[in-house]
Amino acid sequence: MGKLNGYGGKIQPGESPEVAVVREIMEESRLTVDLRDLRPSGTLVFDFPFERDFDHHVHVFTADAWQGEPVETAEMVPFWHAVDRLPFDRMWADDPHWLPFVLAGHRIDATFTFAEDNESLSAWHVRWQ
Repeated sequence: MGKLNGYGGKIQPGESPEVAVVREIMEESRLTVDLRDLRPSGTLVFDFPFERDFDHHVHVFTADAWQGEPVETAEMVPFWHAVDRLPFDRMWADDPHWLPFVLAGHRIDATFTFAEDNESLSAWHVRWQ
């Protein structure tokens, strides 16, 4: 809440990560993305040692094609931003460390450990190819 973020969410029982992201994009934006247009772009592991309920593992996908126009939903207000002017100051602390690599077409695997405030980073490691 209060931070800019990409589309996504939890994988439901019986779903693959790919099916889950297509469903979440539809729920959050009303956009339709075909499974064939998804490109696996990496994984993110978020470690919150002071709030273990926040720990999660994220599958990152990109897509260059979709159908429809994004609309505001209960979960998201869509914004377009130039890649070279992303509002990192309004995003999670990890985003500047991995998102530019993904947007440049790289595949990444990253781990982020959050500090006691659950906002700032105490450690991170990003591998890209």
